[in-house]
Amino acid sequence: MFDPSKFQSVSQILYHSGGVLKALAEKITAQQALNTHIKQLLPAEFDGQTIIADLTNGTLILTVPSHEFAMLLNFQKLDLLSCLRTQTRWCGIATIKIQVAPQIKQRGALKKPEMASPCASSLPAEGKDVLRQLLENMHDDKIKHALEQLIKP
Repeated sequence: MFDPSKFQSVSQILYHSGGVLKALAEKITAQQALNTHIKQLLPAEFDGQTIIADLTNGTLILTVPSHEFAMLLNFQKLDLLSCLRTQTRWCGIATIKIQVAPQIKQRGALKKPEMASPCASSLPAEGKDVLRQLLENMHDDKIKHALEQLIKP
C-alpha cells in the first residue's frame, strides 16, 4: 500500500548532489550570470535589448529578436570574445554564434547611430581603410554609396 519511506521531500529532490533539478538550477544560475556579464560588456547602444546567451561546447550562442540587432552585434563579436577570454570563467569560449528569433520580445527600441553615418562611431580606422579599398573596385552604385556612408566621419 502506501509506503512513506519511498517518497522524497522537496528539499531532497532539489538539493540532492545527483539530482536533475539541482543540475538544472546550476545551469540556469550560470546562464543568468553569463547574460548579465555579456550585457555589461556591450556598448550603451545595446542597453535594454533582449539577448539570450547560451554556452554549448565552447560556442557562445547569442539569440536576439531582430536581424538589425544581429548585424550590429556581429560587429561587436570579436571585441566581446576578447573580453570574455580574459576571464577564467569564460576562457573556454572558442566562437560566438548569433541567431535571430523574432518571437523574443524586444524590451526597448535599438538606439540607432546618426543616419548620416550608421557605424562610423564604432568603426575602427583599420575598418575604414578596408572599406576605402573595397570602394576602389566597386562597380555597384548602391553598394558603393552605402560603403561611402559608413566611412563618412
